[in-house]
Amino acid sequence: MTTPVLKPFLACLAALVPLWVTPATALAAPEPSPSELSVARRLFEEGRAAEDAGRWREAAEKFKGAIAIKDTPGMRFHLARCEEEQGALVEALVEYDRARELLDSGVKAADVQKLLATARERVRAKVALLTLKLPPDVQNVSVELDGKALSRT
Repeated sequence: MTTPVLKPFLACLAALVPLWVTPATALAAPEPSPSELSVARRLFEEGRAAEDAGRWREAAEKFKGAIAIKDTPGMRFHLARCEEEQGALVEALVEYDRARELLDSGVKAADVQKLLATARERVRAKVALLTLKLPPDVQNVSVELDGKALSRT
């Protein structure tokens, strides 16, 4: 039985598990065409306008559409901010971490590089963390969230 206190944490954990098990090669995408890049730029600008107006959900959808075409640290950073403003802190943390991964892979974005650590830490401080340490002799352990088994990783 899941206690009411653990339920929000377990929901956060479930959101992160797919990211831990996704191979890095699956995250790579082919280079978009010039017309696709034009659409991504338009979606990004529309997202920025919605973000500036405080329409966080609309902005997030625009950034997600742009990311589907061309994944950049800047778009991930803006999406993270939208998620954060909507109270979706785990999702925001995931997006900030993805922006960091892109920067670490060599994608240049000086503005994001400068702001990322502070933004990520602000969100991380608000997200609950639960660590389960089992004795080495414990066997056949499984963890479930809302009745669904989570990966051993």
